[in-house]
Parts: sequence; structure tokens; C-alpha cells
Amino acid sequence: MSLIGERDNISLLSETKRSSRSSFPTLQGLYMSLFEGEMISDENYLVTAEQSRSSNIDRKLIKLQFFVTVALSIVVCMDHGFVACNLEWIEKSFGVGYTQSSIIGSMVYMGFLVGSLVTGIFLPIIKSKVLLLSSLIMINLTCLYSFKADSLAEIYAARFFTGFFQSVVIVYIPLWVDQYAPKSNITSWLAYQQLSGMLGILSGYLLGGILTCFTTEDIFININSTYTDRFIASILSWRGPFLIQFIVIIPIIAIITLFPASILDIGQEYSRFNSDNSRTTGLLVSGVTVQRSTDANNDFSVKPITNPNINKVNYQRGSKLQRSSILLLPSMTRKGDVNKKEELSEICSNPIYIFTTLSTCGVYCFVTGLIFWMNQYLTQVILIDRFSAIFTVFCVFLIGPTLGVYFGGITGDILNEYRPQGFGWILTFCFFFSLFGFIASMSILKTRSYIAFVWGITIALFFLTGTLPMSLIVSMKCVSSHTRPMATALAQFIFNLFGFLIAPVFIGAIMDIIDLFPFGALKYKYDPHSAGIITLLYLTAPIFFMYGIAMFSSCCYCMIRQNTTSRNNSQTNNPMKIVIQ
Repeated sequence: MSLIGERDNISLLSETKRSSRSSFPTLQGLYMSLFEGEMISDENYLVTAEQSRSSNIDRKLIKLQFFVTVALSIVVCMDHGFVACNLEWIEKSFGVGYTQSSIIGSMVYMGFLVGSLVTGIFLPIIKSKVLLLSSLIMINLTCLYSFKADSLAEIYAARFFTGFFQSVVIVYIPLWVDQYAPKSNITSWLAYQQLSGMLGILSGYLLGGILTCFTTEDIFININSTYTDRFIASILSWRGPFLIQFIVIIPIIAIITLFPASILDIGQEYSRFNSDNSRTTGLLVSGVTVQRSTDANNDFSVKPITNPNINKVNYQRGSKLQRSSILLLPSMTRKGDVNKKEELSEICSNPIYIFTTLSTCGVYCFVTGLIFWMNQYLTQVILIDRFSAIFTVFCVFLIGPTLGVYFGGITGDILNEYRPQGFGWILTFCFFFSLFGFIASMSILKTRSYIAFVWGITIALFFLTGTLPMSLIVSMKCVSSHTRPMATALAQFIFNLFGFLIAPVFIGAIMDIIDLFPFGALKYKYDPHSAGIITLLYLTAPIFFMYGIAMFSSCCYCMIRQNTTSRNNSQTNNPMKIVIQ
């Protein structure tokens, strides 16, 4: 079986670079731009996949299902915004401090980390339609449980299981799009899915803020009120958005039930493909293996297509999955192929990888902390009304990170095309982007002006999030190919654990220390909300510093490699003369 010719391979790689630009706002096309050239290596396999795409599938039904998945992405992610914008009402409702209320927001990420692993186990063995509908029903029940939760333990459990079952949906949707989308629309459909998730979080933030802008007391304060009055009051509280989410998910479940299983199931095909290709390495994206051939002469043994409604082109595109929130774990390779301890030792001894990963984690921590605590800072320190604060946070995050990731993605793509084998220039741009973000953060450190703070934080978010696409490229290119799966796993685990889960809790703990210090010694001098935001602004300093170390390490690496190459060339061109006396 012949491999792709050189000309075809070059055209495929160039097409990959073009397509990665359109998906940069989602952060997911970055891995694809690095790996797709490796994974597409067999001409007959591509022909088989193309024949599968041209099979007798009802395209109108596929498009309708796509619109349903977009709506599902928006609705499922809305609760992330509900909690972030209503932390102060949650504190009053349960009588807890900043740390405990922020844990409520972080528990969904803990559930997601655990659920991602379980999803990887059940997705290949359970029909996808059954698994998807079951998870949606459980999400609905957890939303209803969050609405009725009366104790802190109940809301903790509800948020954990919400994230646990959301992991099924968030993992499944990109895989479905990658498998059933028309070939010319794969990148754009994946981008729409990612943007819909972002839109869901921001719309949930805005909806939750609007509903709670009209209430001044907790729903359980007036115990003598009727059940109807308490129910209406609960809708206009932080609990109301969960009930709205519960209601909106019901018709989506009904619509998905009407779709045939033939255009929903994906797990069995992944399982069959994995069993046919035992000698592979790859990424386990929430338990779904993305296979790459490890032997250039090893041909894929493609079985005849038995179900024309299922295409297999998704296997070489499986790395186009969600960034920010999907745990990547190394896939299982053939026993004895690689020593995992040696891989981990090699990764941990790579300063470029270590400092780039820590810098990226710092950016995620900065963004997550801001979306949790910026609202309270605007109302308590800048002294604006709550509705204006909610709308300000909505606009800041709609503009700053979105444009930053898009601009950083285009910049990284151009630099990657200019120097496909190197990453020194990419790290240089990351360094200067983080420098500009650090300067913008320090300029608003002591300001109490609304306009100055909003502009400064938007600029800081723009430049800091602009480093994310470029730093992800560096993290993949600075490690050897055989350690790349584990490097990806370690990086994504750090991002999810420290960047999303711990970040709001850490800021909440600092605010609690100042607020609860004996005799009010610290609270008299420092405002808890100011201390939390100032801590986040100071976090840009180590981000900038670590990018600088990574850039310096890259320069040293280039110098050492250049000297080694020159010395080897010198020895080759001037062979040693042996003189026999």
C-alpha cells in the first residue's frame, strides 16, 4: 500500500495551516495544526474516508442535528456563568465566606476532571445516543437539585455531579462534529461549537446577573410568606437560572430522542478502529484515543465500510477537541515501547516546556479569577451599581479574550509557517505580549476610575490571552515526539487543576484571611475585594518573568545546537589526518 506522494503531502500540510487559522479562536485547532500532517499518512485510508463522506447520509438531518448541538453547548455551559456572577448572593444564602462560595464554582471543574476519565471508559462500549440522553437527564436533575439545595453540602454535591455529567456532553459534541460534518465545514463547525460554549458561559453570566438585580433579600428570610411567593422570589434569586436551565434542556432532550441512532453513535467506530491499530501512540482526549502511526512503513488495514451512515475520517482529526477544559491523558501504547519514568524525567528537565506551561497556567488562573471576582470588585470598590457591573464584565470578556486569542492565533500561525521547526520567535512574541499585559495590569493597580480600570483590564486580557495559542504551540514543539502525549497530558492536567479549579478558591482564601483576621487588623487597612483583584494583577509579573526565562532558555538551546552543528560539520569537512611515525 503506497504512501501519499510528496506533492500531496505538502498540499495537505498547507491546507492544515490554513484551516488552523479559522479555528484559533477556539484554541482547539492548535493541536491539529501540529499533528495532522503526521496522522494523515495513507492514501487509501483517505480515499475510504472520502467515500464514506459521500455516502447516503441525510445532509438536512445532519445540519439539523448540528444546530441542536450548538444550542446544547450554549445551554449546558450557562450554569458556569450563573455561579460566577452570583457569589455574593450564595455567600448570604448559606452564610459562608469567600472561600466556601468559590468552592461552589470550582466543584464543577472537579466533577469534569473525574467525569472525563469515566467518559473515556464508557464512550466506546455504550451507544452514544443512550449515553448522551442519560447524561442530559442527569444534568437536568442536578440543575433541579441546585435550585432546591438548602445546605452547603447539597450545593457542593450538585455542582460536582453537574460537571461530572457535563463532561459527557462536552467530550461527545466535538467528536460528533468531527465525524459527521461535511469535509469542507469541519473546521468552521468545530469553531462554532467552541464559540457557542463561550457564548453559553457569558449569556449565563448576564442572565444570572439580571435576575438577581431585582432582589434585595434571600428567599428564605421571610418564613411567613406563602409557597407561591417564595417560589416567585426564588426565581429572582441566584437559584432562578438553574430552574430556567432545567426547563430549556427538556425540549432539547425531546428533539435528540427523535433523531435516529445512526447519526449519533460514534463510540463503536472508535473502538473498532483502536482494535485494528495496536501499534500506535496518541492523545487520549478525555478517554478517546487519537491515533498516530508510529511506523512510516506500517500500513493501515482498513476494513470495508459496513455502515454507510458512519464515516471514519474522524480518526485522523480526533485531536480537534476542546482546550480549555478537556483533560488530555496519554494513550496506552504497546507494552514495553516506552519507559514512562524516562519520559517524565525528560519532560521535567526541559526548562522551555516547564516555564511555558507554568506561564500558560498563570494566564488561565488570571482569567478565571477575574470572571469570578471582578463583579464584586466593581460594586464594592469602584462603586457602580450591580447591573452595570454585570454588563461590564460581560462586555470585557466578550471583547478582550476573544480578540486576544484570535490575534494570538493568527500570529502563532504565521510564525509557525515562517519557522516550522523552531519556536524561538514564538516565545519572543509571548514574552512581549505578556510584558504588555503586565504593564497594563500595573497601570490600574491603584486606580479607582471606572473607565481606566475597564480599559486597562481589557487590554491586559487581550495581550495575556493572546499568548495562549502561541504557548500551546511551543509546549508541543519543544518536546520530542515520543514524549509528546505525556507532555500534553501533564500540561492539560496542570491547566485544569491550577488554572480553573484552584484559582478562584485561592483568591477567595486571600479575601477570607483579610476579612476574618482577628480584631479586623487587616480589614481596617485592606479591602478584601481590592486585595483579591490586586493579587490577580500581581500574578501577571510571574507570568511575564516565566515567559522571559523560557525565551532565554530557547536562546541558549539555539546557541548550543548551532555550536554542536557547526562542530559536527567541521569534523565532517575536515577529517582527522592520521600520521604514522
